[in-house]
Amino acid sequence: MREAIKTTRISTVRSLKRTGLTQLMEADIYIIAISDDAISPLSALLKVTDGLVVHTSGSMPMHSLRCNAPKGVLYPVQTFSKQVQVTFSEVPLLP
Repeated sequence: MREAIKTTRISTVRSLKRTGLTQLMEADIYIIAISDDAISPLSALLKVTDGLVVHTSGSMPMHSLRCNAPKGVLYPVQTFSKQVQVTFSEVPLLP
């Protein structure tokens, strides 16, 4: 495992294309947490072969990741919305 966790903030696929991924550091896992419609185009730009690439969308399949690295999906435990009050006693959590 790497000594420190570092993140790269890239706000749009367009800005990703501009940077040429020069800001992307080597990692064990790359987590794509963006809008569903941006997962495929962004992942297609990744030149990652080592490390696991995952997205966090509950509605997109794993094959929406279009890079050559090992792939996976991390579904969120709970989605939160400002419009819906959450009853935390009903949220399934592991002890």
